[in-house]
Amino acid sequence: MRHQGFDFEKNTPFFRPPKYTGITLSLLSIFVLVCMLAVWEKMAKSPDLPVIRVLVWEKCKGPFEKIRQAYQREAACIVQATYRSHSEIMDHLFKGPQKKAVTWNLALCLKSKKTNLLFTQNNWQNRGSVAYFSALQPLPNEAKNSPQPLISWIPERVKESSPTLSFLRFLNAPTKGQVEFALEGWTGISADHWIHSPRLKIYAISGAQDLLNSAIENFEAYEGVQMEVSYLKRENMDTSMHILSKANNKDYLPDLVYWMKGTNPHSAWAGLYYSFYKSDSKKLVSNFSPYLRKESPLLKTAQKFLSFVEESE
Repeated sequence: MRHQGFDFEKNTPFFRPPKYTGITLSLLSIFVLVCMLAVWEKMAKSPDLPVIRVLVWEKCKGPFEKIRQAYQREAACIVQATYRSHSEIMDHLFKGPQKKAVTWNLALCLKSKKTNLLFTQNNWQNRGSVAYFSALQPLPNEAKNSPQPLISWIPERVKESSPTLSFLRFLNAPTKGQVEFALEGWTGISADHWIHSPRLKIYAISGAQDLLNSAIENFEAYEGVQMEVSYLKRENMDTSMHILSKANNKDYLPDLVYWMKGTNPHSAWAGLYYSFYKSDSKKLVSNFSPYLRKESPLLKTAQKFLSFVEESE
């Protein structure tokens, strides 16, 4: 095989290296440096992702793992789960040196008199049932075969609980956590659809400030829900509600309306889109009547708030 030499004087090469002047190289260096500084500044300002540490009863690992991973994909948050038996959870939280080793944000375990007593004595809040477990054999500390509630507990000592409360709403949501529990044979609960940053909108007659302001502030911290309240004169309230009820997008309507007790609001909006909240509590002595929006995406949360107000009176 013969090899022919390549004469650069007679043959032009296919590729010529670019010629950079000193000025061009200086500008290029400055551009790269500026880009690096911009990226570094952005990285420095990016906050660390919040971490939710959950102690979970081992028999719900199947659905909980899927829920945990789904939540991490939807929210800028890390959920760390530790699975233990019923007795191990109690030992982990309330006995021995390990009880102070980790700051737990949430615990999920079966309801029993013993667990309720231990959690309450150690300043944990019962945040209600997440789902119901059906067992063929009687469970520890319980002598019944009916579905057992899986209770969610949050420690009162945790100051920043908003990420935990958001995850708890995700667990309870019918199209989120409840789907995974149902697929594993658990019985679900009724709760609001999950909204990443829920906002409960309230219209109230002027004069209800003393009844609502303190309750609103406390409920925001307790439930992790943003509250938006507007106080209006009676005539302005009726006009505003009439206009909003005529709009095509009914999401502009408030989730909850506080009307003057003893008078009836205009039927054009009250009868069509709202229902009067009848309380069984004997504590309710205020001069205002609450009306719930029938199709509110936060209907369960609004009901919780009404109960919260009653307990605050």
